[in-house]
Amino acid sequence: MATPAEFLTEGRNFVSTTLFGADNRGEMISDYGSDADSFNSGETKYQFRAWVEDIDDEIDSNTSYKTLGVEVQVYHSTIYPGNEVGYTGGAMLTNQLALLDPVSWRGLASVYDVEDEPTIGDSPDMDGNVIHYTMNLTVRLT
Repeated sequence: MATPAEFLTEGRNFVSTTLFGADNRGEMISDYGSDADSFNSGETKYQFRAWVEDIDDEIDSNTSYKTLGVEVQVYHSTIYPGNEVGYTGGAMLTNQLALLDPVSWRGLASVYDVEDEPTIGDSPDMDGNVIHYTMNLTVRLT
């Protein structure tokens, strides 16, 4: 049985590899406070949040499956306010498509299944020169 900690490591590595091409890149210091990190112009950072939603034995009465809610917050600082088009018309769309791929999430060793497929429910927001969007999904651990 996979632990939430194992999923956190795999999930963070997946997001880091998707956004930056390598593990352990771009994660913010804080999982919830967006002001904890400073952003350099042109820099992308993310927060990875996960919580236990449920523990059930519906599939197999001898085993309890942990269901986790997952939220990935992605932030990108444009070079200057009003210059977001290069990012929003390129890397942002490419990254969103990769993060929304349920097959990739199912491919993580700790994931038994994706209960609620990845979604980006709202359009990106911009505050100053920082663009922000949120991706959500629910996974059932192995």
